[in-house]
Amino acid sequence: MQTDVTSLRSVKVAANVYQITFSLPAGTYFLRAVTPHCRSFQMGTLIAGATRHFPMTMSETRMAALSPSCAIAGTLPFKGISVELVTGNGTKVPIVVDGYVYDAERLGWGTYTLRLNLGEGAKADYVFDLTKEQGGAFCDRTFIRNISMDDLQRDAHFTPGP
Repeated sequence: MQTDVTSLRSVKVAANVYQITFSLPAGTYFLRAVTPHCRSFQMGTLIAGATRHFPMTMSETRMAALSPSCAIAGTLPFKGISVELVTGNGTKVPIVVDGYVYDAERLGWGTYTLRLNLGEGAKADYVFDLTKEQGGAFCDRTFIRNISMDDLQRDAHFTPGP
């Protein structure tokens, strides 16, 4: 499905560097930029009321094929929180923090823990169980969890360091 962009604005900020600003409704998007000789793409989830930044580098290489996948996204109560996402077996998964928004794309079925490292050994864990809704070979959903200060106060725990 194609979504029309509203209020598109382009500004040249440096030699060969442009900032393009536009508005879209909340949702998960595959963003694509194309020129006659180059292309770039980025996947990301937009949260209502939150500004997002999607840096894109144009390249002459072909785009990789994308299959349907899950996304985990939401808002954080303040900027600067150290965030990591790990699978059920402890493997770290790439996650983007953009201001108050966290976003992990291209996830498969499984259990993931979003860990907020609050400093001095304090952590808060939020589990996403992406196995409950299995309906086929691919996960094609966005799981949103906005985390508030009340959530942090309730969920933070102390883990002594070495």
